[in-house]
Amino acid sequence: MPVEFDPYADTYDRMLAESLGAGGDVDRFAVYKIDEIAYRLRGRPIRRVLDFGCGVGRSLPFIATTFPTAELWGFDPSVDCVEVARKRESSALVTADWNDIPAGQFDCVVAANVFHHITAEAREREMRRCADTLSSGGSLFVFEHNPLNPMTRHVFERCPFDRGATMIRRREILRLGAAAGLGVRLAAFTLFIPFRGKLVASFQRCLGWLPLGAQYYVQFVR
Repeated sequence: MPVEFDPYADTYDRMLAESLGAGGDVDRFAVYKIDEIAYRLRGRPIRRVLDFGCGVGRSLPFIATTFPTAELWGFDPSVDCVEVARKRESSALVTADWNDIPAGQFDCVVAANVFHHITAEAREREMRRCADTLSSGGSLFVFEHNPLNPMTRHVFERCPFDRGATMIRRREILRLGAAAGLGVRLAAFTLFIPFRGKLVASFQRCLGWLPLGAQYYVQFVR
């Protein structure tokens, strides 16, 4: 993964809010992902979670709250972002050195809007890295922007730290997972409406087949 987020480490949250026009309330975009992961993993023991490409750690507190008994790790190649992430969630083991990450030990790995920042030639390698961290039966959740959604494209083009990045179609993420030897448990479009709640979540799951959601995600399994 290229180190390109150091300049944004101290301003990431503000710039994200400005690009979304969300009035600073952008937590819901992190929370909905963790809620969906928890729903898909309900009833399964989760001992260790890795936030791959954790950036400044926006998801880490929500993961810690949702999986309170799990050992929480974060990885990001940006040293400056890692420092911010450590302050945001002190219980997490966050590192910029991939050699610190134990192989085959994670029941859940999250890659939330990470792969579009990885160069095309490096994506297979990074997907294999994620696959290699999974325990037997572990799940990798990859969330990405849906390039078929016009509002998503509008926000993407406004976002300063997405400059030079290219959105990835779902079929490409599926190809990358297959190349890494992973199976697919679920592939769904999501975020049709940016609100939380059990009824909203149920409604959105019913629409998972419809390629109009602002984002999509794939649950890969080892």
